[in-house]
Amino acid sequence: KATVSVLYWWVWDKMSKATWAHRLPTPHPFKPVFQSFANVPGSRVNGWEATAMENYEHVKGGVVNMKSPKQIRDMRRSAMDGIQEQVRSGRPLWGLDTIQKMYMNNANPTQEHYRAVLIGSVQWDEPQTAKDCWALMERQGVMPDDKTICCFFETCAAFKLRDLAMQCWNRYCNEFTFLEHGEADPKPIAREKHSLTRDDHYTLPWWKKQWTYDPNKDIPDAHRYNRTRDIYSSAMTAMIACGEPDLAGQLLKVLEDKLPSTPTPIGEPVTDPNVAIHGHNNVNGMKKKPVRFRIPNMYLFTLRRNTRGIDWIPNHEWVMQDHQVGPAHPTRSRDNEHGDPRFYSNKQYLLYVYEKAMRYTVWNSTDELDRWVEEKVGDYNDELNWEDFVTGYLKSYVKVSKTAESVYGKMHDWCEKKNLRPVPAMYTSVFNAFTLHGNEGDVTVSSVNKELRKTKQTIDLETQTAIMNALLTSNSSPHDYFVKNVLRSYKWDNEQITILLKEYRNIGDQGDVEKQRALCERAHIWCQRYNVGMSEKNKQFIEDDYDRLQLQVRTKEELLVWKMKRQHDMKDRLVPKMPNPIQDRVTHTLSVSDHVNPDHLEQWVVPYSNAGRSFTWQHGSPHAAPNTTDVRDLTDINRVKYLPQDNLVSPWVRSSAFSGSNRSQYRPERAHERLNVNRWLEETNRAFPG
Repeated sequence: KATVSVLYWWVWDKMSKATWAHRLPTPHPFKPVFQSFANVPGSRVNGWEATAMENYEHVKGGVVNMKSPKQIRDMRRSAMDGIQEQVRSGRPLWGLDTIQKMYMNNANPTQEHYRAVLIGSVQWDEPQTAKDCWALMERQGVMPDDKTICCFFETCAAFKLRDLAMQCWNRYCNEFTFLEHGEADPKPIAREKHSLTRDDHYTLPWWKKQWTYDPNKDIPDAHRYNRTRDIYSSAMTAMIACGEPDLAGQLLKVLEDKLPSTPTPIGEPVTDPNVAIHGHNNVNGMKKKPVRFRIPNMYLFTLRRNTRGIDWIPNHEWVMQDHQVGPAHPTRSRDNEHGDPRFYSNKQYLLYVYEKAMRYTVWNSTDELDRWVEEKVGDYNDELNWEDFVTGYLKSYVKVSKTAESVYGKMHDWCEKKNLRPVPAMYTSVFNAFTLHGNEGDVTVSSVNKELRKTKQTIDLETQTAIMNALLTSNSSPHDYFVKNVLRSYKWDNEQITILLKEYRNIGDQGDVEKQRALCERAHIWCQRYNVGMSEKNKQFIEDDYDRLQLQVRTKEELLVWKMKRQHDMKDRLVPKMPNPIQDRVTHTLSVSDHVNPDHLEQWVVPYSNAGRSFTWQHGSPHAAPNTTDVRDLTDINRVKYLPQDNLVSPWVRSSAFSGSNRSQYRPERAHERLNVNRWLEETNRAFPG
């Protein structure tokens, strides 16, 4: 065996020397070698300090890992999937975290990534996440395109962010003009997407192949289709919602002047398969996935790579995904193929603008609302599609009406006047009126529900939610209705669970605590079974009754992760007496911990350790000493400064600065200061059994 192994070593040694040694410089015994690959500007000499290569002449430590355009495109695509997955599971802040990790990985996020986080923050009611997302986008110098501007105005309307909306208008919206007669629509494609041909790979020098993606260069092509009317209408909505009716009136006046006199712009064609299937955009614009089951599999523990940017915890149950068949939003199909305002004619679009203004304005009485409607659309002819307008009118009328019966009467009056068939979205307003005003009079929840069923129309999830709310108000059982009509037919979410939890609390208040506990457990199991992440509000709603229910809604992983993060934050709470540029690099601006960094193999390593070093040409063959040598330019002013790693001795004390105290983490007598995860696991198991 010894002879064979020596022979094997001898053959390998000769092969490697024949391959490499004759063409490599022999390193000098004591002089540092500065011509090595590791010190070329643009390689990883300074850890994870990434700089775009547009200014390659002036850059010291440049692009971290050279990636081809296709690799970066794939990274952006998988990050987009990850953000949408996080938003779907109720964690838009993790989507923002993914965006920051993209910057750390040098795959620049596009406006689309920011838009997904904005939509998720509105969906999950997290205004701070929306503000942080917009601030990060502006800080990184990403110019918003028109879709992103519209999305942000709607976010401002949802969260009443008046100052940010006005700032956005003043910064980004002064250049937009309405389409004129004779103007090209859509505009021609301004440029090809960046790609390197085979010829480029042969002829260009290496620093021109350091390719970084700049999302701002795509903006001329993003603006091929004229969306000025969308920007004006969403800005008007934001101004109304933020309590600036005069500014909203000015924007509405511009729309009233321009829309009848300018040509209708061509709408951007639909590329989202959800629109082609259901006639509406899905909440996050996510791709249609087939029905599938996740089955527990031993290979999922070993071979599954985490490409999402989140910690993947394997499922021991079968989790059903995207199983529901009903549309999540009402489908409008009379005016145009897709029911999308971007395909409306200018006249129809003005009606849509009036409907938005009416919905967001706070009316004092039904007379005031009726007067405004008569003034704006009294002389309109009947060639347009009035379904959406009547639906919006009823939504506004509900808020100022006195009874559900009057809303029901108004619905039939408008339908008779405009020759319409009542649609489920109109009935939604009637059910909302029952929720507000109670179930009194000749018209009842059950009678309206029977009438709706007779129309044989597809009922959307919003209407089902309104019915459940009305049943809760009228002391009927939304639980039975949900199980019979919604549970297996729709992609339901936390809104329905909230209604059920209110009913369950009523049951507990009447004395049947065991039934309340059983029903809450069942709702929690439904959320796991149908892959609906229970929202923080609903979890707290159950935890408020912990004294009588004794019901755990957090997993042990959640509790342990929270505890470890909190412990980590408490450990780092030492406030320095003076600004310390060595400790305070950029950690306060990152949402991820800066104590560990992903290296070029996409695994987490300690920064500036030998493990993350890419191989150098120093050793005769790349296999000789792969990950053990730290080749550094000792004259480099940006080199890493190593400091003592224990907090007991100040680094400014001259006697201890270089005395080897940075090895203190290996001292056994200081073992109690290090992380003791096993002890935490035992404590957590003791505190939260099962």
